[in-house]
Amino acid sequence: MVVFQQGAIVHFEECEEDGHHLSDLSKIVKFFTMDLVIEYNIETVDQIYDMHIRNHILLFISKNSTEFGALVKVFESVALKFKNKLIFLIVNTDEVDNIRVLEYFQITSWDIPGVRILNLTKNMRYRMPAEEITFKNMKKFCENFLDGLAKQQLPSENIPKDWDTKPVKVLVGKNFKEVVFSHKRNAFVMFYAPWSYECKSLLPVLEELGKKYQYHESVTIAKIDITANDIHQMFLEKYPFFKFFPAKSDLVVPYNGEYTLDAFIEFVEEEIKSQMESEEWSFEEEESDEQEDLSVQDWGKIKEEL
Repeated sequence: MVVFQQGAIVHFEECEEDGHHLSDLSKIVKFFTMDLVIEYNIETVDQIYDMHIRNHILLFISKNSTEFGALVKVFESVALKFKNKLIFLIVNTDEVDNIRVLEYFQITSWDIPGVRILNLTKNMRYRMPAEEITFKNMKKFCENFLDGLAKQQLPSENIPKDWDTKPVKVLVGKNFKEVVFSHKRNAFVMFYAPWSYECKSLLPVLEELGKKYQYHESVTIAKIDITANDIHQMFLEKYPFFKFFPAKSDLVVPYNGEYTLDAFIEFVEEEIKSQMESEEWSFEEEESDEQEDLSVQDWGKIKEEL
């Protein structure tokens, strides 16, 4: 079977006798007659899923965005390079009917605009490891995916064997809640993206913070890659961001200060002090209640003696 476009061969396939069913041929014809970039919506969804190519790359973007036109042009340029290998789709994040798609790919407001790849055959998702949507970044993302080098988006990475042996503990989806909500130790956690320049510049600072509290009796310094673990849905913020998880509490204290070692230390110390004062107040209150109970008992004895 040969497919021509403007006189040039764009698809060639040797077919065994009766090797192709009519439905297979229909999928191939539809693919080569579709637009270079397709908008994902109710009208196109059936056409999209009926294509013989099972790898989709999606641009999640608001049509009302000022950068919509420019990013679509970049997307189309990349589509030309990978036309017969990936289906390029635009998902309008303003469209109410696309909410389920956003949920499936775990797209939050901080992820827009964003790029994802979906392999329909194995139901595997991939997130573009770059902050900026450029021709170079998208081209590299597509190449890595097709070469089997792209990092799959999973509910959780595996827990590293040495996750708790260094000054900064390494958290993943599987051990996150166990560590930060342990009710035994306070935890100060950095939520980061490994490719973010700002995040990379802060990791050495976090390492110094980890060394200061490495042997502290009640404080754990940790980090988690929110792009590789589905923890992002719990905290819808732009990375990097930091949270303090007090021991013996389900509360989460956001950090809003400067990203410096001194500022981090001051914040952690204040939270430790606040927690100690809270525990002392609770202890005094319990002691006061006990004394009141004893007073009632003593008064009861006096009344009996009278």
